Amino acid sequence: MSSTLSPDLEEGIKHLLTQVLDSRDRERESRPPPSSPTTAPSDNIVAAPRVPAASSVTFEAVNRLKADTTYPRWHRALKVLVPTPIFAYLQTGNLPAEWSDALQTQWKDYVQSVLFNSLDPSLQVVFQEDKTPHKLYTQLRDRYLPRDAQAYAKLIKRDR
Repeated sequence: MSSTLSPDLEEGIKHLLTQVLDSRDRERESRPPPSSPTTAPSDNIVAAPRVPAASSVTFEAVNRLKADTTYPRWHRALKVLVPTPIFAYLQTGNLPAEWSDALQTQWKDYVQSVLFNSLDPSLQVVFQEDKTPHKLYTQLRDRYLPRDAQAYAKLIKRDR
């Protein structure tokens, strides 16, 4: 790491990288062996990813959403730690159409648990309502995403 990084920022980056590598290792372990087909024999649609255990994604305290100042770090960690189609679902509300209803429900349950566990305990109580993961993500984004130049300047200054 560069000596210009603050010790807290350097430690946060190390935590995030460790989480990413651990998550990727667990994902590789849960994949089918290379000899098994990854496409349906009757057509060339790629098989849907297997739903991992939600407990396989853990958020270090430094990456949990606590306030608007922690939103950018939380958002980056979430984007890195959940599969791309699921992160796209959080943003758009749409899962891949070729996935069965049962598979979509499993993934929604998974991402709901991941989202809940990515929040600081003080926020978990506030956001316990029965919402879809997409609606919860949208509500969190609307509430905590910095919206103006002053907010971004404050975040940049804080991270230097």
